[in-house]
Amino acid sequence: MNEARLQTSIKEALDGSTASALLSGAGMQARNFTTALEAPACGECPAFYRDTPLISEVEQLCDPAVLPDGATLLNLVLKYFHAYVHDGAHEQSVSYGEIATLLAGFSRHQSMNEPGDDPEIMNRMRNWSGALRCLADIPRAAFIAGKVLGAGVKAGPEETCPHLAVDVGAASGLLVLASYVQAHRNRFTRSVPCGFMVDPLAGERTADLLRSLDAGSIIPADPSRPGAYASIYGLKVHFVANESMALLQGGIGRENCFARYGALFRAAGKGLDEAVFLPEGVVAHCSGENMSALLTPDNHFQPPAGYENASFSPQGLLLDGEILPAHRLGKDLLG
Repeated sequence: MNEARLQTSIKEALDGSTASALLSGAGMQARNFTTALEAPACGECPAFYRDTPLISEVEQLCDPAVLPDGATLLNLVLKYFHAYVHDGAHEQSVSYGEIATLLAGFSRHQSMNEPGDDPEIMNRMRNWSGALRCLADIPRAAFIAGKVLGAGVKAGPEETCPHLAVDVGAASGLLVLASYVQAHRNRFTRSVPCGFMVDPLAGERTADLLRSLDAGSIIPADPSRPGAYASIYGLKVHFVANESMALLQGGIGRENCFARYGALFRAAGKGLDEAVFLPEGVVAHCSGENMSALLTPDNHFQPPAGYENASFSPQGLLLDGEILPAHRLGKDLLG
């Protein structure tokens, strides 16, 4: 599904929903916590929501005959967010009211608890804050997940060529899960989706959730070091993601971009020749030097010479060969 159709599908699922502000605002509010977002009343459950377990949503999307429409993607991300916080919730039916209450709590999780808050749940969200922020703007996360699982990659002889996907900037693990679905939708019978994380607290939780879904693994290694990729030496890589860049989490610099992609290209070499990348590229601006650069696989996501240690801000993503301005990522999904 191309960008315009995917955005339209998610927007149609959200149209008329009183939950739109909560679904798109929890992540942004968590950065500011100047006001609290209120969970909608139970009777305001959006029409797209269904009381089915996360694992059922994953199984449905793995079927190539099922269209990954906006409603299905929104359900996937909402339930993934809930399961990230609650152990074992991936197998349980959950009401929208429970998820809405959790999102409202996340919108102020960095502030003090309110009466009635579950201290353990609030502390979990504080410990895993960085990962959960990648999920908490639900429409944006649904859009990016849809881009990943809808990507077309070529299946080869299964004996020698399982589907191999790598996330060099994993946080929540959502794109690792989406690449697992991508493999099934492209009719691979074996897949090896993996993400690299250096955050020990969130990394352990992300690994546990992906393991429970049997949908990939987390490698606790610094992806800026070529040795981190020892397990994929000599293998064909089908898909490369960077969750922190695809969801525009913070700035772009040596640690989270240049060194990571540089190490990957040195380690994987020709194994990346046919890989699909998401994002396909990033337009990044260096305010200190008043210059912009387009980072793509062609330049190994490296800045111009002399700017390797500079800090950049993401201005847009290259998707389907076109630039999507950063301020529009997720914004066009709400009516």
